[in-house]
Amino acid sequence: MPDNLRRRFQKWDAKGRPSQEAFEWEKKNWQKYLGNSSILETLPNPIDRAGVLETFKLVHDPDSALDAYIASYLWG
Repeated sequence: MPDNLRRRFQKWDAKGRPSQEAFEWEKKNWQKYLGNSSILETLPNPIDRAGVLETFKLVHDPDSALDAYIASYLWG
């Protein structure tokens, strides 16, 4: 493991492994590529891990699977 990554992990671990904070995302930037995709209307803003995980609970067909993928991609 690279030293820098190891140090970052150790620092995060020492803090009790806190969750990543929610962050604001720019819908208009995503609309440039995805148009008016319904997932962009339903995702929370700011977004957090829980918001992304909710999209995976709704997967029942290829379109909803794509929505979940987009949500996870937006989350990073």
